[in-house]
Amino acid sequence: MQAIIMLIDAKTKEISDYYTLAPPEGQTLIVFSDESKLEEVRAAVSSWAAKDGLAAGKMEMLEAETFDDAQQAVLLMSPHMSEVRFIPDSDPLVDSLLAYIRE
Repeated sequence: MQAIIMLIDAKTKEISDYYTLAPPEGQTLIVFSDESKLEEVRAAVSSWAAKDGLAAGKMEMLEAETFDDAQQAVLLMSPHMSEVRFIPDSDPLVDSLLAYIRE
Protein backbone atom coordinates (compact mmCIF):
# COMPACT_ATOMS: atom_id res chain seq x y z
CA MET A 1 0.00 0.00 0.00
CA GLN A 2 1.16 3.51 -0.84
CA ALA A 3 -1.06 6.31 0.49
CA ILE A 4 -1.13 10.00 1.29
CA ILE A 5 -3.31 12.12 3.58
CA MET A 6 -5.69 14.60 1.97
CA LEU A 7 -7.63 17.45 3.52
CA ILE A 8 -11.31 17.28 2.67
CA ASP A 9 -13.95 19.98 3.04
CA ALA A 10 -16.22 18.59 5.75
CA LYS A 11 -19.38 20.01 4.14
CA THR A 12 -18.87 19.38 0.44
CA LYS A 13 -16.63 16.29 0.81
CA GLU A 14 -14.37 17.72 -1.91
CA ILE A 15 -10.60 17.47 -1.70
CA SER A 16 -9.20 20.75 -0.46
CA ASP A 17 -5.49 19.96 -0.48
CA TYR A 18 -2.88 17.41 0.46
CA TYR A 19 -1.64 17.29 4.05
CA THR A 20 1.91 18.57 4.02
CA LEU A 21 4.44 19.59 6.66
CA ALA A 22 6.68 22.64 6.56
CA PRO A 23 10.02 21.71 8.14
CA PRO A 24 13.12 23.83 7.38
CA GLU A 25 13.76 21.65 4.31
CA GLY A 26 10.57 22.91 2.70
CA GLN A 27 6.98 21.81 2.13
CA THR A 28 6.89 18.04 2.56
CA LEU A 29 4.37 15.32 1.67
CA ILE A 30 4.57 11.95 3.43
CA VAL A 31 3.97 8.82 1.37
CA PHE A 32 2.79 6.08 3.71
CA SER A 33 3.34 2.36 3.29
CA ASP A 34 2.74 1.53 6.96
CA GLU A 35 -1.01 1.53 7.68
CA SER A 36 -0.57 2.03 11.43
CA LYS A 37 1.59 5.13 10.95
CA LEU A 38 -0.89 6.46 8.41
CA GLU A 39 -3.83 6.02 10.76
CA GLU A 40 -2.02 7.56 13.73
CA VAL A 41 -1.02 10.65 11.74
CA ARG A 42 -4.44 10.87 10.07
CA ALA A 43 -6.22 10.84 13.44
CA ALA A 44 -4.08 13.75 14.65
CA VAL A 45 -4.50 15.66 11.40
CA SER A 46 -8.27 15.15 11.63
CA SER A 47 -8.45 16.92 14.98
CA TRP A 48 -6.22 19.76 13.77
CA ALA A 49 -8.07 20.13 10.46
CA ALA A 50 -11.50 20.15 12.13
CA LYS A 51 -10.70 23.61 13.48
CA ASP A 52 -10.73 24.83 9.87
CA GLY A 53 -13.83 22.88 8.82
CA LEU A 54 -11.75 20.17 7.17
CA ALA A 55 -11.38 16.43 7.64
CA ALA A 56 -8.41 14.18 6.95
CA GLY A 57 -8.86 11.36 4.49
CA LYS A 58 -6.50 8.93 2.89
CA MET A 59 -5.86 8.40 -0.77
CA GLU A 60 -4.43 5.01 -1.58
CA MET A 61 -2.29 5.06 -4.66
CA LEU A 62 -3.72 1.84 -6.06
CA GLU A 63 -1.45 1.70 -9.08
CA ALA A 64 1.64 2.56 -7.05
CA GLU A 65 3.61 -0.32 -5.63
CA THR A 66 6.63 1.75 -4.61
CA PHE A 67 7.38 5.13 -3.11
CA ASP A 68 8.61 6.40 -6.48
CA ASP A 69 5.43 5.20 -8.19
CA ALA A 70 3.31 7.02 -5.60
CA GLN A 71 5.31 10.23 -6.03
CA GLN A 72 4.84 10.07 -9.80
CA ALA A 73 1.10 9.42 -9.40
CA VAL A 74 0.70 12.52 -7.21
CA LEU A 75 2.70 14.63 -9.66
CA LEU A 76 0.55 13.43 -12.57
CA MET A 77 -2.65 14.34 -10.69
CA SER A 78 -1.29 17.61 -9.32
CA PRO A 79 1.65 19.07 -11.27
CA HIS A 80 1.82 22.02 -8.84
CA MET A 81 3.23 19.55 -6.29
CA SER A 82 6.53 19.47 -8.18
CA GLU A 83 7.96 21.96 -5.69
CA VAL A 84 7.09 19.71 -2.75
CA ARG A 85 9.58 17.32 -1.16
CA PHE A 86 8.25 13.75 -0.91
CA ILE A 87 9.40 11.47 1.90
CA PRO A 88 8.57 7.87 2.83
CA ASP A 89 7.06 7.13 6.24
CA SER A 90 10.42 5.60 7.22
CA ASP A 91 12.02 9.08 7.19
CA PRO A 92 13.15 10.34 10.64
CA LEU A 93 10.85 13.36 10.25
CA VAL A 94 7.86 11.02 10.49
CA ASP A 95 9.23 9.53 13.71
CA SER A 96 9.54 13.08 15.09
CA LEU A 97 5.97 13.84 14.03
CA LEU A 98 4.70 10.66 15.71
CA ALA A 99 6.61 11.50 18.90
CA TYR A 100 4.99 14.95 18.90
CA ILE A 101 1.53 13.46 18.35
CA ARG A 102 2.01 10.98 21.20
CA GLU A 103 2.98 13.68 23.72
